[in-house]
Amino acid sequence: MSPGFGMDVTAEVLRLLQKGEWNSALWCMTGAQAALYRDKKSADDTLAYLESGEAESPPAEPECGGKSIGRVSEETGIPRSAIRYWEKEGLITADRNPANGYRTFTPHQVRKIRLIHTLRQAVYSSELAELKRAIGLLDPGNLEAAKTIARDSLRYLERMNGHQLKGAYCVYKLCERLNVPLSPSPRE
Repeated sequence: MSPGFGMDVTAEVLRLLQKGEWNSALWCMTGAQAALYRDKKSADDTLAYLESGEAESPPAEPECGGKSIGRVSEETGIPRSAIRYWEKEGLITADRNPANGYRTFTPHQVRKIRLIHTLRQAVYSSELAELKRAIGLLDPGNLEAAKTIARDSLRYLERMNGHQLKGAYCVYKLCERLNVPLSPSPRE
């Protein structure tokens, strides 16, 4: 299970199985699968954004200093708190609107935010130092490199999907060996 679900989920599933809490174990696995699906959708959205041309062309109406954090959050689906955290950790920098001091983001910064989100979910979920290193290597002006990162992230997620299928199959086989009823009995 570990290659597809990670050690935390695998350990939790095994603890639940040992306690005889089969349904809870299966729902724990389903939660991890749902998270992987959300990560894949996010990576798909990032790649579509990068390939649409929107990432390289300036907005139709120039904005004073760029997009606000609220607008970036709304357009990308990335919480403002995550964007602020990445700024605090040095993964991104935000410009400040001189009139009001609010954060503003250029198209290159928005692209970087999308890539951080994709990389964080797909590859470097728990390693902030590794994420910082990978982001440091990004050239904000290199759209082709950004597309390559998004495609690589999608390939990684596809491999994880296969690993999860194999892990789920192994749990199924374990349940079969232990004669665990996987279908609920009809309620009367």
